[in-house]
Amino acid sequence: MNLKVYLSEGFPLPLIYFYVTLLAINWMISLYRFQRRTIDENFDLFFAVFAPFVMLAYAYFNFHLDRGAFAARVQTITPGSFGRIARLFGDPIEIAVFRIGFQNLQLLTGEAIAIKCFLNVLGLYKWNHIIAYLIRLNHQERQRELSFRSKQKKYHSRKYIWVGFVVFTCCAASTIGYAWRAVSQSTANCAPYPQCGVISYQWSWDKHFTCPCVVYVDRDMAPKTFAQWMDPLDTVDSLAQVAKSGYLQTVQIINRRVTELPEALKHCHKLLHLHVETNPVSVDLHYIPVDLFSNMKKIRFIRIARALALQTYPSLSGLSELSTLSVSDLRGLQELPSFDDLNRLSSLYIVNAAHVRQLPSLHALINLKSFYLTLRNEMCCNGFLTGTCDLTDFQCKPRVNEPDVTCLADRISSTDLHRITSTIGQVCTRNAQVDLIELNPNVNTTDVACGGVKYRECYVGERRGICCNSRMQVINCDFNGEYEKLRRLEIKRGVGDLCDPDIEAWLGCRRSASS
Repeated sequence: MNLKVYLSEGFPLPLIYFYVTLLAINWMISLYRFQRRTIDENFDLFFAVFAPFVMLAYAYFNFHLDRGAFAARVQTITPGSFGRIARLFGDPIEIAVFRIGFQNLQLLTGEAIAIKCFLNVLGLYKWNHIIAYLIRLNHQERQRELSFRSKQKKYHSRKYIWVGFVVFTCCAASTIGYAWRAVSQSTANCAPYPQCGVISYQWSWDKHFTCPCVVYVDRDMAPKTFAQWMDPLDTVDSLAQVAKSGYLQTVQIINRRVTELPEALKHCHKLLHLHVETNPVSVDLHYIPVDLFSNMKKIRFIRIARALALQTYPSLSGLSELSTLSVSDLRGLQELPSFDDLNRLSSLYIVNAAHVRQLPSLHALINLKSFYLTLRNEMCCNGFLTGTCDLTDFQCKPRVNEPDVTCLADRISSTDLHRITSTIGQVCTRNAQVDLIELNPNVNTTDVACGGVKYRECYVGERRGICCNSRMQVINCDFNGEYEKLRRLEIKRGVGDLCDPDIEAWLGCRRSASS
């Protein structure tokens, strides 16, 4: 049963091979016990207690997140912004594999792990002594019986031995064969989809069985040229194909062409994390099925960002497990869906949802701990949140090709306002001099100023900045100042990317004495 779980959840192949080997050895030891009537409690102890921790050991030695670099981000990047969401900068495949393995241990804390180990060892110790006690009670009787047969040993018949040998050997071979077939078939089915980082290894007789993908990651974290950023690869068709199997648990798409989320995603009832980040200049995600999440009752993380043409957000009804919701740069959106079922939501980010006039009721958000409402949001201007309509703020002034902000008579309820003020976060910063449209990359700020080289000092006119992939966009000359502070701090602490003194001397990078 555990092997089937490991295969279906897409555990790393070294762990699956390790577990299959243990099972095969266990069958052989069982054969020995069957013939000799002996026990091997040491192997049982290892298999029952310590084998599950191989998953954690594998993750510890193979999965890495530069915590020092992220700590520098926390110190320099504005709270609530894209650059402070930790899971966005970790490898989604590593995160998924570790999460799946850790959840299968059914333990959530170090203390629980220690207690579980202690109880398992104690249980083995207890039963070992119980069995020994029962053996001692029958010792005299057995000795009397053996005294009459001291020179006679009872052997199993040859037929008995061969039957046992065939049964146990077939079981061991079946275990190995099942695992091999599941891995080889699923790997072959997923070969056309390199975006599938974790595969659910399944054995199916259906010739039309598609790729049983668990983690789908298609992203370009730092496009080097403006043309590359403006003309990304299309990922809709491949996403639709792997979604048909219904095994998806994680989807992350960054800087790819996604004009719509396919209907096939509705089959993915086990989906836990959805992150879609498109290009706000050349690619518009304009359609998401309204009932996309209707059967995704376990989903925990949703971030849909920079979809300027999206006018209707999917319903969040029934998503009682959702813990993080990020609505970022959805300027075509005029209304947020109901939050009535989001009783476990702990983090809510609404950034640059320019024309959403008011918040839905927050009465169900009893576990809300962080709330960010930043940059251009009409509800910060029209009086809904502040109680006073103020259209003179920088984020409230008219913009080209956008409808003007108007005052609103409705006001947020005192209960909802108290819930917001009781959380950590940032709400309606006054006169934030940031316009994300003006900050969008162009040829001058990318190819001309940076040439695809990160951390270079760059100039556009008289403005000086740093070349970086802020918000996971194309390498662009950023004038905000935060990313320059971030890189200086990383160099000072020796974290993050290794600095190049030929490019980053202006940031404090120095050649080592040995070089």
